[in-house]
Amino acid sequence: REILRAEPPLALLAERSPTRYARARTVAGDDILRRVEQRVTLLALDRQWSRHLARMRWNRDRLPLIGLVGRNPLAEFFREAGDEFDGLASRVEDQAVRTFEQIEVTADGVDWEQDGLLGPSSTWTYLVNDEQLLGNNVLRDLSHRPGAAAWAVVTLGPLLFLWGLRERWMRRRKRAARDTP
Repeated sequence: REILRAEPPLALLAERSPTRYARARTVAGDDILRRVEQRVTLLALDRQWSRHLARMRWNRDRLPLIGLVGRNPLAEFFREAGDEFDGLASRVEDQAVRTFEQIEVTADGVDWEQDGLLGPSSTWTYLVNDEQLLGNNVLRDLSHRPGAAAWAVVTLGPLLFLWGLRERWMRRRKRAARDTP
């Protein structure tokens, strides 16, 4: 909310980069500097939010692995999402200050295109459903039920052994049929 207000002037750049802010204020004035600060902050917010969403996608993609090691995937996802989100505001402020220190503020404002700071052409969306987080994953289910995993080994082990013997017998039979004239 504070980013979009026209009054009073934002204080982030004045606090974090006072000499650069004072120099830009003498060149451009309060109105232009206020708009520059709003734009720089919104650009930083967009970039950091995109980074946050990419990190959340990475976390979501590794949920099956977390389940295999015996941890609760949903709890891990939300713990890491919270940790990542907690630092978001400070990362936005840091990037806004870095960007402000790199741009050239003139009496006409900033040439955003020349500085490579045009706004985003699209917006990220991020959807999470329970199927992605808690999907129907047999390996995950077995990893949470040692009794079921033991049952699978006891039941499937002999079946796999018999199947292997059958395959070996079939190969020998084909080889024998091929070798006889």
